[in-house]
Amino acid sequence: MLEKHIRKLIIATLLYLPIAVSAVPLTLNHSDSGWYKSPGSHNSGNQNYIAGNIYNNNYRNWFAFDLAGVTQNIVSAKLRLYTGTV
Repeated sequence: MLEKHIRKLIIATLLYLPIAVSAVPLTLNHSDSGWYKSPGSHNSGNQNYIAGNIYNNNYRNWFAFDLAGVTQNIVSAKLRLYTGTV
């Protein structure tokens, strides 16, 4: 019975301790990107992205990011893509 109360006291104490947490948002643009058609062809000068089965070719996108300057732990990431007129 006493162990149960001690555990509750320890948990309550830990919950009330001040915890210093900081996250600094960082925005990185891609360093390279492109797409490949299903046969493996790619045009490096093409800056758009395209995905799916179009005209009997499967298109796959890729994006590269240079993380060399990032010194903190990365805990999440968000990829924002912009659409044009289709």
